[in-house]
Amino acid sequence: MENNQTDISVVIVSYKCLSVLRMALVAIRNAANGVDADIYVVDNASGDGTVEYLKNNFSWVNVIENKENVGFSRANNQALSQCRGRVVLVLNPDTIIPRSFLRAVVDHFDNANGKGALGVQMTDGTGTYLKESKRGYPGISASFCKLTGLWRLAPQSARLNAYYVGQYGKNDVCRAPILSGACMAFSHTLMQQAGVFDESYFMYGEDIDLSWRYNLASDGNDYRGDMQIVHFKGISTPRRLRYIRYFYNAMVKFARHYESPKHFILTNMFVRIGIFFGYMFASVKCLILKMSDCFHHSRTLKRVALATADIKSAEAFAAGCGPAVAVDTVSLDTLSKLNLYSAVVFDVDADIEAVIDFMKKNRKSVPFGFYSRTEQFAFVYENNDCRVIFDKNKTIA
Repeated sequence: MENNQTDISVVIVSYKCLSVLRMALVAIRNAANGVDADIYVVDNASGDGTVEYLKNNFSWVNVIENKENVGFSRANNQALSQCRGRVVLVLNPDTIIPRSFLRAVVDHFDNANGKGALGVQMTDGTGTYLKESKRGYPGISASFCKLTGLWRLAPQSARLNAYYVGQYGKNDVCRAPILSGACMAFSHTLMQQAGVFDESYFMYGEDIDLSWRYNLASDGNDYRGDMQIVHFKGISTPRRLRYIRYFYNAMVKFARHYESPKHFILTNMFVRIGIFFGYMFASVKCLILKMSDCFHHSRTLKRVALATADIKSAEAFAAGCGPAVAVDTVSLDTLSKLNLYSAVVFDVDADIEAVIDFMKKNRKSVPFGFYSRTEQFAFVYENNDCRVIFDKNKTIA
């Protein structure tokens, strides 16, 4: 590393998701206060004005513009080759991190024993824990139990639920060989030793491959259940059949590389058949969901509560998309009777960890969302989509 190294480099690959990316960058800006960080956003030919918007409104971000969609792996590698941080954090654009998060990630690596990669507890926009936050090695036995649903019979079993490291709870601190590319951190030293993303994976599977290589090259990857972020799962990936194909092609590639040499031809044939039927099932499910989307109409959000300690923000929000309730996030439980509201929106400048705890406690009770006073912008997460409800003091919903 050169003398101009920073504490941490943050890398985001974006594709047609400017709305959530704006909110993610506001949260990153808050978290970068007091941390020497360099931020990279690689735009994969979104064509939605992302590059221009970032250059005009987030001048502190290093923007890499691609003229075509080169895939998740290659786009990440473009930024990784420029990173100056002792620690590197790969994030999805549909994430919200707490104010203390970047400092906590740097401190982890300063104090870590294994020096492997790091994953954290992820909660989606409904307040639901995302099981892919920690995973075991996806061998034949673990994958069979996962695909057949056997793991649900004993979710805390190290054998039946090896795929999700079931012997450890979501709040635990433990080893987890496979981490999610939605939020994965690693040292620059480990990246130099074990390499970057395999660009033969266009998208999907590349995080499994990378985290497994990092696990082998170190004393093991770490999962920190005491560190939390919000991940609006699925927002950065459209619901299209070709993305299903990318996913299952990645499964075939990973199995061919890591599993096939261990087994007989007949066993490998059954693995391929299992992946094929999984692909067919997922494709049919995707078509059904796409047809249901055609009949879905966004409902009018008549009463949206904004949880913020800033009275002026509450007043501005109420004028454009009211009502607004000024509630300090340390006292979020005072926001009772959620059934009175169409949605609850949280101030992204608030205590995100307290917000996540509130979301989990009131999981799926109402749609949740976030608001940025600097961007004068808000969205809610509903039906697997982030719907803009407020932008530049203009009512959208």
